[in-house]
Amino acid sequence: MANGQSQPNQGVKNGETQDEALATHLIRPCERYQDEYEQCRSSKGRRQQIFVYGNVLDCEPWAKDFANCQKWTWTSDAEAAGAVVKNERERLKERLTPHLSTKVWEKRETPPENWNAPLPSFQEFTKNSYLTRVSKEGDYMKEASACAIQ
Repeated sequence: MANGQSQPNQGVKNGETQDEALATHLIRPCERYQDEYEQCRSSKGRRQQIFVYGNVLDCEPWAKDFANCQKWTWTSDAEAAGAVVKNERERLKERLTPHLSTKVWEKRETPPENWNAPLPSFQEFTKNSYLTRVSKEGDYMKEASACAIQ
């Protein structure tokens, strides 16, 4: 727009929602990508990969993400940011797949009915615990005198 106002969906490409365009919050600090790459290429990292996966992994995605992160940071290159975000989403999906596909835990829609019921009587002994005393009286160290050798 002419008088300094920006359009509300500026930078949003065709078919992309506002949330997808603003997914740059998924981009880590660039040093993290470099650290991941170096760890992946290290002898310790290679031994771990062989132990866990049976072979060594390709570390180039970390190097590409580091380069793209720097492009995004230095030149605001949206294409580079998109590549990093795409890789981060793939990593997130890979990390959450076992959790989401497990049938061991029953997922709740609402909290249990008695989630805020009083504690059972066998936990009454915590009435005089250190944590209870500090929460009621405040931090005892503030009131205690301290001796300093000069």
